[in-house]
Amino acid sequence: MSRRAFTIIELLVSIAVIGLLMALLLPAVQSLRESSRRAQCQNNLHQIGLAILEYESDHGVLPNGSTLRYTLLPYLGLAPIHSQYDPLTPPTPTDPDAAWARVRVNLIPMYVCPSDHVSASRAPWATASSYPSCYGSGLLVNGFDGAFGLWGYTFWSYTSNPVRISDITDGTSNVAGVSEWLYSDIRPKRLRERWRLPRMYGTTEVDAFRDACETLPSDPDAFGYQTGTVRGFPWYLGSLGVGQYNHMLPPNRPSCTGDGVVPTGINTAGSQHPGGVNLLFVDGHVAFQSENIDRRVWQHLGSRNDGAVVSSH
Repeated sequence: MSRRAFTIIELLVSIAVIGLLMALLLPAVQSLRESSRRAQCQNNLHQIGLAILEYESDHGVLPNGSTLRYTLLPYLGLAPIHSQYDPLTPPTPTDPDAAWARVRVNLIPMYVCPSDHVSASRAPWATASSYPSCYGSGLLVNGFDGAFGLWGYTFWSYTSNPVRISDITDGTSNVAGVSEWLYSDIRPKRLRERWRLPRMYGTTEVDAFRDACETLPSDPDAFGYQTGTVRGFPWYLGSLGVGQYNHMLPPNRPSCTGDGVVPTGINTAGSQHPGGVNLLFVDGHVAFQSENIDRRVWQHLGSRNDGAVVSSH
């Protein structure tokens, strides 16, 4: 009795079918993994939101935008790291931030979005954060109009008063608190840096400034554009473009300054989630925002008191 074996054609067909099934299955697996990462990212923001509200309950004001992530550590169960800051350590010529030496090397997993595959650690210098706080709807022409300003010291002649819940007249469920961005990489990339445009734009040229930034080439570095500060590094500082963003442009657009002038910068939210970013509102809820959101709606969400109460969720 003879036994029938696979022919070469049958073997090739079987391999082709298996390959086709794998090709169909792989995107589904990748999509499932990204869904899990996005959910973790949303949970990180939710925990940050709860910490902000607990801080506000204790102090009667929202945290200072310039030190928000450091300030929140005790409310996130990370008081030991908070205590490592040593104000008595004097600065040195090679390390002006020596007082932060023990703090800055800590990688805070809750401050890093798992969808961002670029390393958040540049030990021994510092580690990064994916979550900047919102200082306003746009350029600082009329001061800080977001939930988190810079108070306690003057930055380029710009400062703000502590923000109270009563100051958020547009409603805490309609005002942005903290979102995401792509922190800087070793090699400059379009959505990971703040690019220096070749000239300053006046207060009457806001639209021209916005357009010039949004239409940057895909590889600005190759066209001679220079970068500014390092986005997201170090995680414990919240100065403009380092730890704070604005709503001048919708998500996943470039960030820019006009001739390097920081207070007039466009500091944009962004992520590696397909199609948009997560956004934590001041009341503590988190919603995913499309990168195709109407620019005016997105801009209104960045202001605490412009009178245009909008909802994108």
